[in-house]
Amino acid sequence: MSMLLTALDPNTTVLAGGGIIDWVNNKSTETQTAIRSVVTAACLGGIGFTAIASRFALSKCAGAILVAGLVLAAVFKITAIKDKVGDEFDDALSPGARPAVVQLVDRIP
Repeated sequence: MSMLLTALDPNTTVLAGGGIIDWVNNKSTETQTAIRSVVTAACLGGIGFTAIASRFALSKCAGAILVAGLVLAAVFKITAIKDKVGDEFDDALSPGARPAVVQLVDRIP
């Protein structure tokens, strides 16, 4: 059921905060999937274009494959990196975590 039909249905109760947050999360996931698809297609197109333009020269094809691999790795791993960094911050801010203690000592000769 679409958001509009759900909102117009008198028998359905929609919480403003939860509905909007879920909708934003779903749209961000769909956008991420779309961006990954477009980048993958662009990388494959770039490899194909380079292969045809260079008449299948091995060094240029290998370079194009390497660049496409780096771009794809960056696009697909950015979420994992974000999650790993977020986990570190979440662990540091958890209620049971001990705060870091820094001792400052003046040592003036």
